Amino acid sequence: MAVPADQVNQVAGLIQQAFRCVNDAAVQQHVNEVLQKHAADPQFNMCLLEIATSAQIGDEVTRAQAAYKLNENTRRSFKQAVEPNLAVIKQRLVEGLQTAPNNIRTALASCISQIAKTGQWPDLVVVLWQHMSSQDVGFRVGILKCIKNMCEDCGAQLEEKNAGNGKSQAEVLIPELMKLVVNTQHIDEVIEGVAGLYHLLNHESFEDVSPINLTFTSTLQQMLSAMEKAVGMGHGSKPTNAKEAELVKVSLNCLRLLVIYYYPQLKAMGAVDPILSLCYESTESQNQDVALAGCEFWLAILMASQTEPDGQLKCVEEIVSTLLQRNLLPKLASLLLNKMVFSEEEINEIMDEEESPNVLPKSWKKKKKKDRGDGGDEGTVSQWTVRQCASETLDALAFHAGNHLLNPPGAEPDWFLMKELLPRLNSSDWRTREVGVMALGAVLSPMAQNMNGGCYQFLEPHFAKLFRPLVDLLSNPQEHFLVRTITAWMLSLIVPWMFQQPTGDCVHQYFAAVMEAMTVKERKCQYSAVSAFLRILEQAVYEKQAGSVDFVNNPMYFNAILDHYKAYLTHGQYTMLNVTILLESIWRGFVPAFSQKICSPAGEEKLLSPIVEMTLRCQPDDDLLPQLLLTVKVCIDTLGAGFAKYIPRTYEYLLNLVGKHFEIETQRAQGHPDLPDISEPAKMACETLSSLIGVMMAGDAACKQQIQELLGGVKYPGTDYTFFDLILMPLSNPTAEAHEDILQSSLGFVGDHLSTFTQHLLPSTLAALPNLLPLTSADAQHPCAYSVAWFFGDVALMLEGKVPAEQITQFVGHAANGIIKRMQAAYYTDLRQEYDGWSGGRAEWLAISVGKFAFAQPALLAPQLGSFYTPLLTLLERCTYDEGYMAEDVEKALLGVARMLEANFDVLQCPENILLLAQATWAFQDLERHPLVFDRMMAIFLSLKQKLGAVFQELLPKLLLPPSISQKL
Repeated sequence: MAVPADQVNQVAGLIQQAFRCVNDAAVQQHVNEVLQKHAADPQFNMCLLEIATSAQIGDEVTRAQAAYKLNENTRRSFKQAVEPNLAVIKQRLVEGLQTAPNNIRTALASCISQIAKTGQWPDLVVVLWQHMSSQDVGFRVGILKCIKNMCEDCGAQLEEKNAGNGKSQAEVLIPELMKLVVNTQHIDEVIEGVAGLYHLLNHESFEDVSPINLTFTSTLQQMLSAMEKAVGMGHGSKPTNAKEAELVKVSLNCLRLLVIYYYPQLKAMGAVDPILSLCYESTESQNQDVALAGCEFWLAILMASQTEPDGQLKCVEEIVSTLLQRNLLPKLASLLLNKMVFSEEEINEIMDEEESPNVLPKSWKKKKKKDRGDGGDEGTVSQWTVRQCASETLDALAFHAGNHLLNPPGAEPDWFLMKELLPRLNSSDWRTREVGVMALGAVLSPMAQNMNGGCYQFLEPHFAKLFRPLVDLLSNPQEHFLVRTITAWMLSLIVPWMFQQPTGDCVHQYFAAVMEAMTVKERKCQYSAVSAFLRILEQAVYEKQAGSVDFVNNPMYFNAILDHYKAYLTHGQYTMLNVTILLESIWRGFVPAFSQKICSPAGEEKLLSPIVEMTLRCQPDDDLLPQLLLTVKVCIDTLGAGFAKYIPRTYEYLLNLVGKHFEIETQRAQGHPDLPDISEPAKMACETLSSLIGVMMAGDAACKQQIQELLGGVKYPGTDYTFFDLILMPLSNPTAEAHEDILQSSLGFVGDHLSTFTQHLLPSTLAALPNLLPLTSADAQHPCAYSVAWFFGDVALMLEGKVPAEQITQFVGHAANGIIKRMQAAYYTDLRQEYDGWSGGRAEWLAISVGKFAFAQPALLAPQLGSFYTPLLTLLERCTYDEGYMAEDVEKALLGVARMLEANFDVLQCPENILLLAQATWAFQDLERHPLVFDRMMAIFLSLKQKLGAVFQELLPKLLLPPSISQKL
């Protein structure tokens, strides 16, 4: 059925209006609302198709936008509902490829491949390839665009075997694309054909026995011929136009993957050396796109051992060896250094960013307008450049070549340092000096992270003579700020060496230079200097070694840092990112290091008071607020009663912030989406309040009375809500959108303080448990499901003795069943990923919760222990090795295991289960310091010895028990 013309014209007008008023939020909202109404019409996709494929309706921009809108609808809805006009849409889209202008053809090609991704066009490749005999080059290019998109997005479908001939589409398509590249003389066709081959090579499910892999393996010679033709058509390292450069670039990308995946075969064919020579010439190219592809070839090869699925790439060592044998390694290193020079375009971009208005965080300004101090990315060039790629390639080359890079065979001693670095460091051209410093950092940076490779150990003897000239570059106000920027970073790599120098002069000189560089007007240099300052504090606090400089106990550093902090926190010259790093240096380094001195009059005046005042001036949607709250929280945790004078105002501010969050989220849920999202600072406010309350309750009677008065007396303005009322709200309706963001903080607070504020928290917590139980099911998709599991484990422990046992049994039984299933699923799929900053995986998180359940209700879980014993014990063993887990949590979990075993000792009749128990026991750090665990485990192993007799004695040498236990057995 034809779509009414008036509907087509109305939709076309709306699309055109939206495009012309792209920055007008009101127009965009209106257009979207009207289009949403049209979208309910089954003919809406046909309407978009009519606009996209008809030359009589709208301009080319409107037609292209209609095609992209159809593409979006395809992605969203074709999987869920059958499109009634799908056959017509398919036919019209293919016809449109033949007649549409190029930009619309690209949009139509995207739409075609989107339909293929839904699985509703299984014969698409066959359908499209039938039209490749057309005399219309534009039509053929449009077909190849579709095929390229399919190669990128539908690799798995292309590998599916055809029931008729037993071949997959990929097995047919790959040779056809190679033939096309070799035979056609049209560069657009070659570009699309090579791009399709690249995407198939780069297919994410690439496996040894996959049809794609097997096909490439059997057609390597044809593939090399196709790449030779493509590179030749693009004139290699000297392309004459943008299309030729694009063709050479995508061809080099193909060659890169061929070397990574098929190195042994290519070596046997004698093809490796020609490929290396071609890529070296490409890296030399004056064309930036080609040179970038050349650099990326070397970088990908050198990094493949870290990125490939098997974790190793055999060819890396051989390629480095080949570079050495052909004397290409020093030439490649020199070439990379030459490519690391700033281009004029990069310098101009950085200077434009430096000269742009220095927008400050809102907390530092009078409230005249709603500017946000995002600070950009501190002058970082926004795109991946030859300079950046060359630097990373030199880094990777240093990691693999090590001393061979510094001293290539046949070269004079210290060749890289004497012939490449020092001449650049002493150059009169600032850009050349900058490259010298950057190159020194590049060859040191892998060693700074991994002392088993790279160049650090070979350059360390030269640090003493390099240090002074580098510090002079950093401290010289006449030096170009980009040289000072890179020097601050480079010297941060050798901070451990500075701290090991006996006189302390190196640390002092670098510290003074960094402090001065933090005050310059250029934001990029500020950023590097503040980051370097944080590195000094990290070394002083967390990485201090015997015999190193005692930075913390030197009053000179404390006073100097305080003076600088006061200036930085009040002068308002920093961008958002720089202030964020400065605050990180406070909470991560300075406060832990100088906790005994911060509460002094000078510390309060120059640090604590400015930090608190800046925080209290922040509006709820201030971008800086989360980092400020984190800083305040660390001050509270570290200083304890020393923070007491700031508590009343801080408490009131945090309470109002949490209350404002609930107020805003309620309004957003009622149809006010434009209100600011303050969920992140609200979560941080909850955590800060939890710390504040915990510190006060651990203090003297006056502190406890003060916090009790605040908790009960201060209410959110205009309501009767105390903090307890606000923090418990999410538990009553955990799946509500308004509560989702704050739920985890609520769970954490109740878990931490239920035993302290039982009277206030227990009734509401018990009432909320039925609402939280669905989130413990094995298939719960809620983002806080794992936090809920942890919460139930904590509550199970804390309710013992506070409520009737049958009430605990009821909710533990329901919760434990789902959490155990989730733990088993996580374990068997090896789900290892960080969860909300926690250093362990989700599976371990669940195992601790199950252990806590077992501690509270061992008889309830013991009968089914055999079904989850292996994942539970294995995961707990991981936990005991991981310092991210608090010892008391793991201790409770292991004690829970012991209690279950006492109730179901039959589980230990299996030697494998005894071994698992021994491994978990052995992994527990300092077992003797945990007498409850020690006594329980000792009793279990004594019982095993008594019951199993000779069988246990035979098994004992294999158990590797802690000496404290094995000696008694």
